[in-house]
Amino acid sequence: MAPNPITNCVRKLLYILELATAFLLYYSGLLYLHVRVRLRKRIPIIFYHEVGICEYLPENISIPVDVFERQIAHIARWYNCIPLTDLHTFMDGAKDLPPNPYIIAFDGGYRGNRESAEPVLRRFGIPATIYIVTQYIETQQLPWRYRIHYALKSTDLSDVAFPLPGTGDRHSIRNASEKQAFFALINGHLAAMDDGARAPIIETIASRLSVDLKAIPRNLFLTWNEVRSMDTNTGIAFGSHSLTHPDLTTVSPDIARSEITGSKEMIERELGTQIDSFCYPRGDFSADIKRMVREAGYRSGTTVIYGLNDESTDPYELRRIPARNVPLPLFALEASGIYRAGTLMQHVDTIKTGLKRALGRK
Repeated sequence: MAPNPITNCVRKLLYILELATAFLLYYSGLLYLHVRVRLRKRIPIIFYHEVGICEYLPENISIPVDVFERQIAHIARWYNCIPLTDLHTFMDGAKDLPPNPYIIAFDGGYRGNRESAEPVLRRFGIPATIYIVTQYIETQQLPWRYRIHYALKSTDLSDVAFPLPGTGDRHSIRNASEKQAFFALINGHLAAMDDGARAPIIETIASRLSVDLKAIPRNLFLTWNEVRSMDTNTGIAFGSHSLTHPDLTTVSPDIARSEITGSKEMIERELGTQIDSFCYPRGDFSADIKRMVREAGYRSGTTVIYGLNDESTDPYELRRIPARNVPLPLFALEASGIYRAGTLMQHVDTIKTGLKRALGRK
């Protein structure tokens, strides 16, 4: 489906409005004042994935090193960074936190966390938690969604023959929008499969796109030796991001429990330290999953729900803020946890959908 030019125009105008507002609040000092006074007892948790541009990863997964450094410098100026364990003891009622506490996390265990992020964090004296997917460490293989993304980004073809339920046999992939639409179809088709059933289909897709997935290097993630060397640095702690990064709400209870407890046991065995924080893969969780995480001995579970935390927050439903490569004033606004860019467009989409439904009933 071709992008709606009116919608695209509205989207760009709203982004300009958000950006202008962010610049005004940032450079006037109003945002800083709001953070220091009104948010002094709220606890943001910002999360990154990879630091340093990697051609094999989607653009929204990696942050350029210079951008990361500017963002960390901003956080260091405005906030008091604390380790995640301090939040645990605070929620247990055993410790007070400094004003404007802030927590930094990384999901996945990418190599750039050590090579690019750790030196910056060490220079600013900032602690962080890295959530490990143990399969990534063990196999050094890129996640299946990223392999498909790489194949689509790398292909020179304008269409691909691949039959999918409810669609035609051929799919146009001439531009980024069409590639994203095809990726969404593939993702929906493969998401519920296990790795054994999924692997040959991914190879078939790559072959029909004339892309060799063997070109992807197997050194994009930390090794256990590198994790151990970072663990000796008191500013870096590790948590679990599961064994294989599935949607824990769709797999069987036995598999979900194995993902939660097995990853904890493996990381503890490799590092010789207790692992007490869990990050839900893709942010998906339920009451049952939260219970499994608690019963496994974790003290917290982090989500991708945007927002701030305080003493009343469920420790197994911690809110977080995704780090994005945006101008610093907009980053400062998003990182404060009070506004997420794109919210205005979401409201417009909601109103538009409501109007369509209302008119459809007439």
